[in-house]
Amino acid sequence: MFRAGLRISSMLVAGLAVVTQAPVASAQSADDMDRDRDQSVRTRTNPDYDAVGIPAGGFRFYPRLGVSAEWNDNVFASTVNEVDDIAYTASVDGRLVSDWNTHFLAFQGSVQDTTYQDQSEDLETVWSLGGEGRIDVQRGFTINGDAAYNDTYEPRGSNDPSGLAEPIQYTEQRAGVEVAREFNRLRVAGRVRYNMQDFEDGILVNLTPVDQDFRDRTVMEYGARADYAVSPDTAVFASYSYRTHDYDTETLGNRDFQRQRALVGAAFDVTDIVRGEIGAGYTWAEYDVFTGVEDPNGFTISGALDWFVTQLTTFNFTVERDIGDSGDPGAPSRILTDVAVRVDHELYRNVIVFARGGWTEDDYNGAPPFDRVDDTVSGAVGCDWLLNRTAAIQARFTYLERDSEGTTAARDYEQNRFTLGFTLRR
Repeated sequence: MFRAGLRISSMLVAGLAVVTQAPVASAQSADDMDRDRDQSVRTRTNPDYDAVGIPAGGFRFYPRLGVSAEWNDNVFASTVNEVDDIAYTASVDGRLVSDWNTHFLAFQGSVQDTTYQDQSEDLETVWSLGGEGRIDVQRGFTINGDAAYNDTYEPRGSNDPSGLAEPIQYTEQRAGVEVAREFNRLRVAGRVRYNMQDFEDGILVNLTPVDQDFRDRTVMEYGARADYAVSPDTAVFASYSYRTHDYDTETLGNRDFQRQRALVGAAFDVTDIVRGEIGAGYTWAEYDVFTGVEDPNGFTISGALDWFVTQLTTFNFTVERDIGDSGDPGAPSRILTDVAVRVDHELYRNVIVFARGGWTEDDYNGAPPFDRVDDTVSGAVGCDWLLNRTAAIQARFTYLERDSEGTTAARDYEQNRFTLGFTLRR
């Protein structure tokens, strides 16, 4: 009868892994909650070029091997004395997906190794393991869960000090569960999420250690949301979330804080042209004990829009403003504002080109005289050429510029990167 507002996911897919290697299962739901009648350039199936996987009982296994070469004109994200180099990356990943009529279960894992041609910047091998699942209790009643473990490192220029011998490494554990139930025109959902990050100390090129223990933290988030379908194509919603940020050490003072966020908005599916969701509201945080810092608060927004310009062209717009953690020792939190646009065009059935751009502002919240605001502008153009079901070529050009202002500003830098990759999949 109608299609209520389910969350629209962002299509801003980063990196080289843009070729879908396994179908994404959606939760079993009543027809009146189905808002997937439109398919974007990136998400619709392509029978002649989609990976088919390997049958494994009630599952299908989708393996993939990737290699790439990336030229970076500022490897160390430096303000001065910029150094260029070529990085060679090899990755292996796989996804095991259930092939059931009801319920859903998937496992995935990946390993990646990067070596630079000239610089002594050989990065540690990174890897990840994870899984996700869905229990279809009954029609319109689902339980979703996921969990993952990552052993990785931060890209240079994130929050690392200048002069690091190697990027900061960290491990991450995360898990979550969501219970959703539909009652005719009403859909209600509750969720709990867990995230733990443990950072390793860095070391400067002069062998001076850089302590990172102050960043180790555990984040718990509890949320609830209700959607009410006012028509077949429009639903209004209200959501609330409460998040606790607990830091392991107090070497720089008690940085623990709690963040709350309330949103109201609408989700819509206008004919076959526009699909999206927008919510606005208020967010606020409260520190346990952090001398001299005012509790941040203010306007918050979250939204995504898909515009199906033609069957061959999809335009995507996202916006987000919220309070989150800070990697700066002088500021426990920051207000993050992020705006991004992306256009995907199917040049041929097996050739997809794209362009994207984004602007991010990080307003750090620390005790005076601490003052830091970062503005980051990024853009990229690229192409994905699907040779057949098993092979694909990717090409990317990416630009990034950060401008940091304030009495305790971080370094400014620019980066230009060109990447050429080749992927084998099954």
